[in-house]
Amino acid sequence: MRTLSKKQKDAIVIMTIGVMFGLVYPLFVDHLAKGPMINGLIIGLLGSGFIVLNEIVFNLKRIRQLKFRNLVLYKTLIYSFFLSITVLVVVVISRSIEEHMTVSEFIDSGKLHYFIYEDDYLFIVLYALIATSIFIFTYQISRKMGQGVLWEFITGKFHQPKEGEYIFMYLDLKNSTKIAETLGDLEYNKLLNKFFFDITESITKNYGKIYRYVGDEVCITWKANRKFKLNQAINTYYGAKEAIASDHKSFERQFGFVPEFTGGIHYGKVVVGEIGEIKSQICFIGDVLHETSLIEKACRQFDSKLLISQALTNFYSIDPSMSLLERGQVEFNGKEKQIVYEPIKNA
Repeated sequence: MRTLSKKQKDAIVIMTIGVMFGLVYPLFVDHLAKGPMINGLIIGLLGSGFIVLNEIVFNLKRIRQLKFRNLVLYKTLIYSFFLSITVLVVVVISRSIEEHMTVSEFIDSGKLHYFIYEDDYLFIVLYALIATSIFIFTYQISRKMGQGVLWEFITGKFHQPKEGEYIFMYLDLKNSTKIAETLGDLEYNKLLNKFFFDITESITKNYGKIYRYVGDEVCITWKANRKFKLNQAINTYYGAKEAIASDHKSFERQFGFVPEFTGGIHYGKVVVGEIGEIKSQICFIGDVLHETSLIEKACRQFDSKLLISQALTNFYSIDPSMSLLERGQVEFNGKEKQIVYEPIKNA
């Protein structure tokens, strides 16, 4: 059975929420009947479909880069306006059918004027505005907190610490110290923000979760289970490289160069739990995080772009389109040594 992509799953969630909001509306009016229920369903489908187009299909970069406040306000107004027009069109058509009239006859009869100024229309618009505002605000807060983190807090998934096995990946900007000295702190911060922004699409596309940013590197996680494929992590790296390469003109124009980065991937057992009452976060505790960082740093030693630990390759096989080239061993603080491999695309 084909696994749904991250975007497809998000689209299903948004469509489901939209339909639910559409079906709930008739509960607030006096005439809980078949007509309003059908109208609510249609409006919910069209409204959520419009949101899916903007949030997932097109997802324009210039919109995503707006300030949080401006982003929420912009999307709330756009989506509410669309829903207001959609409600008007759907109700006019449905009531014209009920009255056995054409749309023009319905409008000429004055019933449209009655619907707008004396019936439910203003209430529906207010309902759409409130529902859209709640959804957009929650959706954007969830994105800011990280994939799934808000839901994990709400459900208390990690309120009590749990032990689990995870895959970790570090992506680290090369020559960051020299770059920071050359650009200065303000421009360096802009560079990091742009760099992390550009590679995010590749991370989410391959089901990775951004755990944290540490200076010039980002830590990405996957739950170690049967659904995980080693190529998801590998493709995250190559997808990020393609994203930076496609935006090279912008980097060169703004900073005078195109950033390069290396990656390390490892696997191990950690404890996951909530930490803190104020500014709470979901934290991973375990040696594997430090070991993953050491693997990434070994890229300089072996002149590699991406390294994968033997511990990971022992559990997950690589796609036939790639092969693993043994690069050497990485020592973990004198405790043990781990063989590392570089994935190479087959010709």
